[in-house]
Amino acid sequence: MRRYSEKSDEKTRCVFSDTVRNTLIKMNEDFKYALIIAAVSGGADSVAMLLILRELQKEFGYELIVCHVEHGIRGQDSRDDAAFTSELCRRTGVKCEIFSVDAPAFASAEHRSLEEAARLLRNEALDNMKNKALLACPDRKVYIAVAHHLEDQAETMLLHISRGAGLHGAAGLALCSGGKIRPLLFVTRQMIEVYLQKAGQPYRTDSTNSDMSNPRNRLRRDVIPVLADLRNNSLKHFADTAESLHEAADYIDQEAKSILHKAECDDCLALDRKEVTSITKSDFMLREVTRAFLAKHMPYHGHDIDRIHLQKAAELYRSPSGTSLSLPGRYRLSVSGDYIYLLTTKDMENYGYFPLAPGIDFNLPEMETGDIKSIKAGNGYISFSLMKYDGGEIPDDCYTKVFDYDKINRNLMVRNRETGDMVCVSADGHHKKLKDILIDKKVPRDLRDMLPVIAAGSEILWIVGIRRGENFRVEPDTGRILCIVWRKDDE
Repeated sequence: MRRYSEKSDEKTRCVFSDTVRNTLIKMNEDFKYALIIAAVSGGADSVAMLLILRELQKEFGYELIVCHVEHGIRGQDSRDDAAFTSELCRRTGVKCEIFSVDAPAFASAEHRSLEEAARLLRNEALDNMKNKALLACPDRKVYIAVAHHLEDQAETMLLHISRGAGLHGAAGLALCSGGKIRPLLFVTRQMIEVYLQKAGQPYRTDSTNSDMSNPRNRLRRDVIPVLADLRNNSLKHFADTAESLHEAADYIDQEAKSILHKAECDDCLALDRKEVTSITKSDFMLREVTRAFLAKHMPYHGHDIDRIHLQKAAELYRSPSGTSLSLPGRYRLSVSGDYIYLLTTKDMENYGYFPLAPGIDFNLPEMETGDIKSIKAGNGYISFSLMKYDGGEIPDDCYTKVFDYDKINRNLMVRNRETGDMVCVSADGHHKKLKDILIDKKVPRDLRDMLPVIAAGSEILWIVGIRRGENFRVEPDTGRILCIVWRKDDE
């Protein structure tokens, strides 16, 4: 720990307390009777935050509790952090809840970095505590306090800009946003250390902070000290710039949300791109509308969306049906007709994802024995083969279906679902609404209008990847069979 003169120490300690007090006032929030959940790791920053929030508790009138997440990363050291935090809370008279998670296992299962996995699990624990508090008292204000300080702000801005951030990313950490507050955002690490030294308060040191493979640790060691030496108050200038950028970002965000409100579908995760482009054709605003849409519907993963994702997403407003864009967190944006859908990889794997633009129908002309026809639609093909039936084995799997062609008395169409569509669900001819089948199969609402069906009028032969109709089945006396196969572009 650094050493300073007694006079300087006392001045710094007073500045620290006054700065945090003014920061809470600056948030323009009514903390009286509110609940503040402090995220405390046991490190210097969060310990200082806990002590100063405890010190100011009577003045502002909030209730204070602590959340500690033991990530299962550093073995006994990690468990010792939890024990330290628990004892600190006991001594200071603050209620503490400790969550033990397995971040390495989660990272492996979700194909994420260890740092990202730990952050997601930590946020989940904090959100669980917040939701529990809101359930107990719905009218109460609940805040989550995290201990980012002035150097953290500079590091975050530099990291975001270096990876290609837009306006929101370049603005760095928000003082108060979405119920999350940062009481230490305008104090330096030096002020934190002096405050703890004068209080005689020890803290834990995370050994992973010395891991120079972590970009943030390298910035902290090699870049931030140079910036501080180059010019007085350089770190404060970062904070001032961040504040200005947040003000601009907040204004633009309101404009983007206004457009989103007009263009977002009510019954599925989709944007009406025609509606969006009727309001704005600016690539900047297209990116911002998409960012607002993704932030709303991608829990936690919105953090991982950067400028390059948004630039490519803006191109979707002018792209043909079937165009798609992969996003972090196993999400995907996909264009279908006038709409841009947000889908998960799980959705696509479970339901044979095959985007077919609404209103686009493919009519299959009458076929002769031996004919093979193929239809390109979205990111795949449907092929139709008509052949004589010799009584052999009939192929049948999720994406291959065979029908008695001579029982079909109308031209076939490949299309999306329509009102009045029916599916034969039993050998005795009982029919069921297509809509009800999709609900029973728990097909996500977002996908129902995108799934292709093979139809003869309103009679559905096959909901691709979901279910076939029981009529038109091949019988021993069948003369000709129609084999329909769906395959992806890369198969």
